[in-house]
Amino acid sequence: MKKISLFILILFVINSLFAQSETKELIEIIKTNPGVYVDVVVNSKPEVQKLINDCSIERWDVKNSNEKFIVKIWITQLDVQKFIDKNIPFSIDWESIDSELLSPTLTMATTVAQMASWNRYPTYSVYLQMLSDFQTNFPDYCRIDTILSNTTKNHKILAAKIGNLNDNIQNKPAFLYSSSMHGDEICGYVLMLRLIDYMLNNQSDPIVSAILNSVDLYICPLENPDGTFPTNNNSVSGSVRSNAAGYDLNRNYPEVNQSQMPTTNIAEINAMLQFIQQKSIIMAANFHGGAELYNYAWDYWTTAQLQHPDRLWWIEIGDKFYDTLRNYSPSTYFNDEGGVTNGGDWYVVDGSKLDCLNYYIQCRDVTIEISSVKKTPAANLPNYWDYLYRSLLHYVYESALGFSGVITDSITNQPLEALVFVTSHDNNQSCVYSFLPSGKYHRPIKSGAYSVTYSAPGYHSKTLPITIFSDSLIIQNVELVPTNHAVNESFLDPYITLFPNPSSNFIIVDDHSGTTALKVYTIFDIKGNKIYESTNSEATITIPLNNIKSGIYFLTLKIENQLVVRKFVKK
Repeated sequence: MKKISLFILILFVINSLFAQSETKELIEIIKTNPGVYVDVVVNSKPEVQKLINDCSIERWDVKNSNEKFIVKIWITQLDVQKFIDKNIPFSIDWESIDSELLSPTLTMATTVAQMASWNRYPTYSVYLQMLSDFQTNFPDYCRIDTILSNTTKNHKILAAKIGNLNDNIQNKPAFLYSSSMHGDEICGYVLMLRLIDYMLNNQSDPIVSAILNSVDLYICPLENPDGTFPTNNNSVSGSVRSNAAGYDLNRNYPEVNQSQMPTTNIAEINAMLQFIQQKSIIMAANFHGGAELYNYAWDYWTTAQLQHPDRLWWIEIGDKFYDTLRNYSPSTYFNDEGGVTNGGDWYVVDGSKLDCLNYYIQCRDVTIEISSVKKTPAANLPNYWDYLYRSLLHYVYESALGFSGVITDSITNQPLEALVFVTSHDNNQSCVYSFLPSGKYHRPIKSGAYSVTYSAPGYHSKTLPITIFSDSLIIQNVELVPTNHAVNESFLDPYITLFPNPSSNFIIVDDHSGTTALKVYTIFDIKGNKIYESTNSEATITIPLNNIKSGIYFLTLKIENQLVVRKFVKK
């Protein structure tokens, strides 16, 4: 018995010394490198989810082996101590810091001419020159915009605007492709440059022509240049996941489920959010590596917890993306999680760009993982282009489908900024607005019959039916009547007031229209769930909120063929 106890003690001491040695090595590595991957083995999916909640982990960096889960975690100076404090065994992935092991496969282009075959990665200076050349050679169809003029490592975050720049058409549907927010996931870096080149040099291609004339396309090939070129602007072999400060950009966007979008002090994120809002971008996709799939909202919730109102539309256009590439790629490509998945059903993550854009800005963003190898060998880049470019082009054009129109003042004919709300479908995360100066709105949506309410402060709301067909665009222009003008078809809206707002215990709804007709009052939460309904003909009613959780809600008041919508906040 004593011998067994002594053996266990010796084994414990050896393991402790080994763990201490690994920890010391990890600390030393972090002192001289932007970051490093470590491998951890856990026994269950809940343990994996806890690590994902606490650490920077790509969901496809979780491998199931012999009923164990091997998890690859990215560690930087920001979180090394937090990771060490977890006191869990780990091994260092030495390949992730030994760039020489990868450099033979990551051939670099040191001149623009060397990019002709698209089987190299451009150095940072060549990248800048390529963008400049696109703008110089195609001034009517390409303009280079600056998202962030100076990062920590003195790089620029840039986007090419592609379209017919001289057609004087304002507020086309705006679409954004961006790549490599994780700096070491670089396949999309080259594919986005090649997409710009293809759009500009193939304007007679029917789908290219349709995009040039119907969409404002923005392409940002390098969203995290400090991660792709952390120490050497002439090589991507040392590229890392995080930005220069050690932040994982796709885990630090403002978290969802808040009444207002939280602020962040991360320059790359702030610049991207500002750019998307300034350009009125309604639809987007960001490219990653490490897996091969199409990932739609939400990342923070599973399908069982919360479904986005446009979930079926996303599945439909995701399937189109998948079906197209399936015709031009090996059967083994793009099959992770079935090819199309809700992010939270894969693994739940917080702070993703996808969730932030959808939740707070109503920009329909998705994540597309395009290469199972993060640092894709340069020789394979042409293959990925052949697999994907048709899907990429047709996906952009989805932003021009659904229904669209111009909203104006019925008296002055001036364009308006107005809310477009699909009744019994939308919530605060899916409704859209018309844009000034044109008054145009764009609403991609799945085919079907809908009722749409148009509203703006100081105007009577108007509710109209509309039927949407697959792969089509329906134009529905709308005139809203100012509240100081009488209008029979929408007389109710200006007479309805709701207070207090926000409120803790109750809301009062006043109807000053003088009508004695029966009114139906309904409250929906942001998930679209009906949580209250009553029928009343009184001019004033009080609705208790004691059993309603804090959050954002919508009250609808229906009388005959009229519908009034009011948003309120329960504190």
